[in-house]
Amino acid sequence: MSPPLSMLGRLSWLGHDLTVAAPDPVWFSWLEDFTGLAVRTEEADPSGCRAAPPVLSVVDDRHALVDGNDLRSFSSLNNLKAWLFLTVSDVMIERGGFTAFHAAGFIVDGRAVLVSGRPWAGKSSWAFAAAERGLDVLGDDQVLVDAAVGLVYGLPRPMKRRIISGAETTSSPSAAVRASLDDEEIVLVPRRTAGLAPVDRGYPVSQIVHLSRHRGPGIVPISLDSFTVIRTVLDQMRGRPSAFLRQTAAAARMLSRLRNSGLSVGDGEIARGLDAVLDSVHHGGDESHLRTHQG
Repeated sequence: MSPPLSMLGRLSWLGHDLTVAAPDPVWFSWLEDFTGLAVRTEEADPSGCRAAPPVLSVVDDRHALVDGNDLRSFSSLNNLKAWLFLTVSDVMIERGGFTAFHAAGFIVDGRAVLVSGRPWAGKSSWAFAAAERGLDVLGDDQVLVDAAVGLVYGLPRPMKRRIISGAETTSSPSAAVRASLDDEEIVLVPRRTAGLAPVDRGYPVSQIVHLSRHRGPGIVPISLDSFTVIRTVLDQMRGRPSAFLRQTAAAARMLSRLRNSGLSVGDGEIARGLDAVLDSVHHGGDESHLRTHQG
């Protein structure tokens, strides 16, 4: 399937460009809202003589092309939109050779607090809770780590909330997209609607909280020795091609040298957990403030 004559949109992030083709300019408005990146548009060359096809091309409301030949089909417009909004950041990471760390991030006193953990640990819930407190949020799932300058950045991707079958559904902004990707029901909230931090500004890291969950009430501090910290950080690094292993190792070393703490959070205790972490940050990382919130 070949895409019809389309408009082209160029997105730039941290010195790297990505061109996306789409049949209608509304796609570029959506991209700006959901990725937080400005899009420069131009008409496609009607002769089709571009040196290379766009990496991502929207064909119609159900189809997209990757690199001009890999056709992707979707069961709904929302599923296609969600795939596109999340894939933009994936492609940008690959193009830039960046290293991503699986963590939610928010800003306290000009420095980033990262909340890392395995899938379903609650990173997105912490990010949404931080946003509700009025904190600038980098993202809910991944941050970019630039070990060369010791800073982290938000990724150009929306906030993502999983929809749990049978659970009470939290209301979402009207601009949000509800979709099904990889057999998972999700809601994507535009970066601009969510009021997230700009993706072109880096922040030093104040501390990293390694998050886990337990049943029942309370929050429980967990001691981490140096070996556990470096192993845990490496486990949460996004897999990189071999050409970028050096950057990944440097990023892991940088993060493991920072203030790292463990925290197990009980059911419904996100607010208390966030309070404990904020108290810890305001008191120079003193983990006794984590214990004072323990149930």
